[in-house]
Amino acid sequence: MSSPSKTTPVAAPLSAYMPFPNFDSPTQAIPIHEMPWPSEARYQLLSDSEKAALRPQTRAAESRPIQTTKSINGHHPARADSERWSSWSWSSLNPLSRSISKKPPTKCEDEYKKIKHDEADDLAPGIPTLAAILNKSFGLYRVFLPEANQILLRRIIEISKLVKELREHDANVITEDECKLYTFEIEDESDRARAKLLERIEKEIYDFYDFFEKFVNIKALAGPSERTHADLHNWMIYNRPLLEGEDDFIYHISDLVSARQRNEYSSQQGNRLDDLITTYLAGKPGSFIDRMFAQKDNTVKFGVTQYKDSRLAIGRVILSVVLTVSLLLAPIFILFLIDMPRVAMVSTVFGFVVLFTVVVALLAEGRPVEVLVGTAAYGAILAAFLGNLGGMNQCFVPTT
Repeated sequence: MSSPSKTTPVAAPLSAYMPFPNFDSPTQAIPIHEMPWPSEARYQLLSDSEKAALRPQTRAAESRPIQTTKSINGHHPARADSERWSSWSWSSLNPLSRSISKKPPTKCEDEYKKIKHDEADDLAPGIPTLAAILNKSFGLYRVFLPEANQILLRRIIEISKLVKELREHDANVITEDECKLYTFEIEDESDRARAKLLERIEKEIYDFYDFFEKFVNIKALAGPSERTHADLHNWMIYNRPLLEGEDDFIYHISDLVSARQRNEYSSQQGNRLDDLITTYLAGKPGSFIDRMFAQKDNTVKFGVTQYKDSRLAIGRVILSVVLTVSLLLAPIFILFLIDMPRVAMVSTVFGFVVLFTVVVALLAEGRPVEVLVGTAAYGAILAAFLGNLGGMNQCFVPTT
């Protein structure tokens, strides 16, 4: 009696479980959530993957006794099918690797070309143009600080009267009953009057603090430099954007503040080096150096020459370096090249130290600590050079 032979069940192809994609279409992709994945399909997927990896060697051994490894293009057709199958399997299992269709950038570029910067030339003359110029270039506004101080004084006086009334009320209450001021409980008409008085003081102080905070923030803004104010004044005179009498704010330079945010280049308030550079450039209109510093879009357009903050900063640095090096080398050359007595040498060093202090304090507008440190370093350098020079010439050694 022969036992029945056991045969290995042949699994159905993977296409029986799900629709197989067309590899010739690179854009076709089956979302993973639309595919049914029973356990038989997973087993068949792994089995087909292993067979696909071994298929090139099997086909080459069966069909060609002489090994020919490359086709015309230098690639295995079977291996290409295997790699194509493996990449599809991984993209099907990994949702993150699914292909995403990219929209052509032509439409985005066309839309981006519609973006434009608002220019003052595109606006109507008069107030719209003036508002655009103030927003873009100058940013100077009158803030009425003297009148704001009057409002603060009025509120201070009103609060002071209420506080005085409260203290008089407390003085009268404490003579009658000392325990009344140890609690906020309202027991009689006197307590009720005191509570109302405190509420009035609270409201007045709250309004005062709110106004005072805004006043401090406005007062902390930097005022305009003479150069910026002169540019705005000249532009308004040249263009006349307001009727006569309505442009009075431009004449109150001490009541103007700059709303422009300071960057690493700008120097809004009274930098003497900037004023020195712009004064020199104003005397050279149309020159090469004037065109190098000027803003091309506003120079001829509005009849007022404006200079770029970044290039003014470069000129400021160059001028500072030239002044510093000149003040450092001039006394050294004088002491080294001119034969002079010791008293004259000391006087020369002292005079240049004083000159350096004045230059740093006035032109560079340094803080007192910076002026002190710079002057001390400058004096130490000259003193060290003077000592070395005296040692070389033996001017401090008495002769016998």
